[in-house]
This record gives sequence, C-alpha cells and structure tokens, in this order.
Amino acid sequence: MARSVLGPFRLIWPVHSPLNAAGAYGLAVTALLLTAPGSRRRCVRKTSLVWNSAVAAGVVLFLVTAAYVRSLGVGFLADDFTLLRHSLTATAESLAATFTAPGGDGFYRPLGAVAFASQARWAGADPLRWHVVGLALHGLNSVLVYLLAARLLSSGFTALVAASLFAIHNNHTEAVVWVAARFDLLATLFVLIGLLLHLESSGSSGLRAVLCRAGAVAAMTAAILTKESAYVLPLLLVCLPDGRSLRVRLKAASPLFAVAGLLFAYRWMMFGDVGGYLVEGSPQALQVGFASTLKALGMRLWALLYFPINWSTDPGWLGGFGLLLLVVSTLALAATRKSLRRLPWLIFVLLAVLPVLPFLLVGADLWGSRVLYLPSIGYCLLLASAADGLFGWRRVTATAGLVLAHFILVQQNLANWEYASARVRAACLLGARHAEAAVVPAAAGLPRTIRGVPAFLDFKDCITAIRRDLAGAASVSHVRSQPAVLAWDPGRDELRCLEGCLEATPAP
Repeated sequence: MARSVLGPFRLIWPVHSPLNAAGAYGLAVTALLLTAPGSRRRCVRKTSLVWNSAVAAGVVLFLVTAAYVRSLGVGFLADDFTLLRHSLTATAESLAATFTAPGGDGFYRPLGAVAFASQARWAGADPLRWHVVGLALHGLNSVLVYLLAARLLSSGFTALVAASLFAIHNNHTEAVVWVAARFDLLATLFVLIGLLLHLESSGSSGLRAVLCRAGAVAAMTAAILTKESAYVLPLLLVCLPDGRSLRVRLKAASPLFAVAGLLFAYRWMMFGDVGGYLVEGSPQALQVGFASTLKALGMRLWALLYFPINWSTDPGWLGGFGLLLLVVSTLALAATRKSLRRLPWLIFVLLAVLPVLPFLLVGADLWGSRVLYLPSIGYCLLLASAADGLFGWRRVTATAGLVLAHFILVQQNLANWEYASARVRAACLLGARHAEAAVVPAAAGLPRTIRGVPAFLDFKDCITAIRRDLAGAASVSHVRSQPAVLAWDPGRDELRCLEGCLEATPAP
C-alpha cells in the first residue's frame, strides 16, 4: 500500500514492485485456508436464499460489462495486426491445411485459426467488433464458471462469488482486451463445457450419459486444437470433488486421457518434439530449471493471483484502497474454519499451470498474465468455498470487498491499455504517412510492450492496417527524394521522424 501511494521508495532495501512480499502473503493465506483452525462454529452447507441461475448470470454479465466497457475503445496491438492480416486473407484451403501441418511459429492451433478467420468475415478491420466478441466470450466463460461452481460448491451464493471474482479478476485483462489472446478465451470456453458435460454424465444414465461423455470428448478435442494448455483437462476432471472415489473418477475420465494422448502423439509427429515457443530453435517448454520452477510455483503464482497489480504505473490512493480491500477480505476468509474440501481447488490451480510453467514468471507489469486465465478458475473456487465459513454481514462484506478491489485494479490497468493503444496508433499513422508505396520506413527502437501492454511486433502489418482504416494507401503514400528514418523516443513514448520528414502528419 505504501508503494501504491508513495511510488518506489527505500527503507532497508529499495522497493520497486513488492512481488516477493505479495507472493509470500499469498502463499501464507493459501496455507491458512487449508490448515487454520478458525472458528469452531459449524459451517452452514446451504443458504436459505435460493439463487436463480438466470439472475446470477445477469449479475455476472453486468459485472463483465461494467468492468471492461472501456476496452471497446482500445485499438489493435502487436500480434493483432499480423493475426488480422492472416485472418482477412485466409481461404478454405489454407484453413484446411492448418489441421495437417505445424505452424512455423511452433504452434498447432488450427481451430483457433478457423475461429479468427470466421470472426474476420464479420468484424473485418474494426477493433470495436473484435472487442465486442472478446467481451461476449469472457462473459460466457464467467457464466459457465457459475454453473460449474453451482455443482461443486455448497450454495448458490458461493457459486456467484466464484463467478463474480472470475469475471473481473485483473489477471484477465490481457486475455479479454488483447485480440491476439483470444486463444485463451476460446480454449477455456471449451474446457469449461467439457468439465460440465463430464460432470453431467456422472449423474446420468443411458443415452443421456453416452451423449454427455461424447460431448466432453469433443469439447476437449476442440480446446486442444485451440490452445495446447487444454491438454490438462483430463487431469482437472480427476481432481474435481464430484462425490465419487478417485478410482471411479479415473475410470470415467479414461476416454479423455486416451484421446488427449492420441492428439499429443499426432502433435509430436508433426513437430518432432512438444512444439511451442521457440528459443534458439528449441521449444521453450524444455527451458525450465528447478530454481525458476520453485520461484514460479512457490511465490510468483500467488503474488499474481492475490495481488494482480500493474506496477508499471503507480496505483495511487485508489489502488492503495484496493490493496487494503484485498488484504482485509483475504484475511477474513483465511480465518474461517479449516476444510480439506478446499484442497481440490489448490490442486486445480497447480495442475492448470503445468502447461504454462515456463511463462509463469510474469513481471511487475502483468505482461503475460493471460496464461493464468484457466488456472484462476481454481483460485476463484478456493476463495469462494472459504466464504461458507463466514456468516451474515461478514460474508457479504468480505466477498464484496474482493469484487470491488478487483474492479478498481481493472480500471487502473485498462488506463494503461488505452494509453498504449493511443501510442501505437499514432506511431502507425506516422509510419503510414512516411511510407513509400510498398516500402516501410525504418523505425528503430520500437518497444515490445508499453506499460506492460503489448505494443509492436511487425511494423509493416501495423502500417497496412492503418492504411486500410484510412480507406486506401493512396491517401497516405508519398514520393520523396530520400526515405524517412523513424525512431522511438522512450522518454515520450512516441515515434519521431529523424530524416526525410514531411512537414505535417495526420492527427490520430
């Protein structure tokens, strides 16, 4: 809280971003949730208030809209321009080829490519339409989290708490706002559908049970073909406490393990290894050391889940108030009576982060936090289940404090996305203004991120998208005696022309 209000400061040691302190706190609270004696008052397993699913879904969708409505004004960023180019030019033949050939970037996400191309048919190069779809997907995922929690938690109230926390958790800002992170939204959608169908099959018989099991397998296949993190779905099914023994759960999930194994074998044949992000020609998934794994699982994971704050800008007094709400609310939940029934949610988190373990050391600016979109479901279920140990106004206050705190942090983070988007658009306009017909001007020092927000990847794609937005390259194409030389000014976060400049540039 001192860092939020005062900015970086020094006591015994300098404090730039309190990630280590936040990680230690989060780890301690998680341990207390599982082991603290707390009150000996008997937990109430059911509430007198019967929550209607339609009303709960409406509340969740309202929270998603209220928290992320500002994102509708954010433009394309970084990888968005490249994905937009591929999506707008995709053909039926090229999309069919993605199912039988590995991607040159080390990925195999054919269904994700189909989803992007399908959306491009409607949204075109309009970022507003792309963001509307992103909000709709996140809203749908949040409602599915409610349905999952309603089956697994003790009451409709706790299910609503879990879904509300998932709806506005600040770690989700990157996945919701960044178009290129749409893979995470889609894969999680299919994973949630698979989990719900599998749970439904356990309480059904006959043809209904067979259809639910087949639907679960189909949903898992769609999730894996969208993003590789969905390979953990069979493991997540085994850890869910559905009232059956571990042996029975393993037997019921065996078809999903078999199909996931076949899909992984096919992937291995295409890549010759696990694939994924490439580091000097090798998959980054293999670049995991013991020390980095220990730091990621022991500290950084809990810092990001409990205190998802973008420290690239000072949160200020309002951010400090949000932190206070987080501390008070999580301590109130940690003081409730212990319950080993919460252990499966901890296991859920740890299993879900396994595929993204190499990318778990997210920095203080939350760059890369999209990888926690799926694992955070377990975190939300963990805290929501602890709310059953509170009663009356204490329960309402603690859970409302959590939701309000994340709403505040999301707004602070969205301000960074709006800022970065404006800077990227201005730079692309400048590049388009100084571009010769098919020649992109040199632009030195373009940053990968601005305030933790993805900024630049391919400057040519960025200029092409801006030209399309300005209705044709002719309006921004010029012929000069010497090519323009552009350079990024990190002090002012803007692209500036150094040589061959035109006298005026168009306003954003």
